[in-house]
Amino acid sequence: MLAAVVLVLVTAFTPATLVVLLVGMLPTLVAAIASRTPGHHAVVTIGSINFIGVFPFVLRLWMSGNAVHDAAAVATDLINLVLMYGAAALGWVVYLAMPPLVVALWRVRSRSEVAALRARQKDLMEEWGEELGRPPPRREPTPAGV
Repeated sequence: MLAAVVLVLVTAFTPATLVVLLVGMLPTLVAAIASRTPGHHAVVTIGSINFIGVFPFVLRLWMSGNAVHDAAAVATDLINLVLMYGAAALGWVVYLAMPPLVVALWRVRSRSEVAALRARQKDLMEEWGEELGRPPPRREPTPAGV
């Protein structure tokens, strides 16, 4: 809803900015259309980094007077497009690389916790006896109502 209000305001007051934003944020629009996941994490990640790549050109446009012909020059310059779309590509890399990285870090942390618990168990077994290393005896469940 907020994005729609901002889009209407940008369209009404600064059409040159809208041109640069539409051209530069095109990868985010594609990600929003293609996203099928709840929460749209891909759109948020890609859109945020894509906006970081587009904003310097919007700022340059504002500093030069915010004219439509300046916006067309910014939006059609190949280097500018490579930088804007490269930022979106970096957003894709972040989005795709983070889950495996987090899983790997979680595994390392879990393994170190298990090692620490085993060392603590060994110390307790030395202090209290080997019974601590064996699982408790299984009890058969009693039928309900007995």
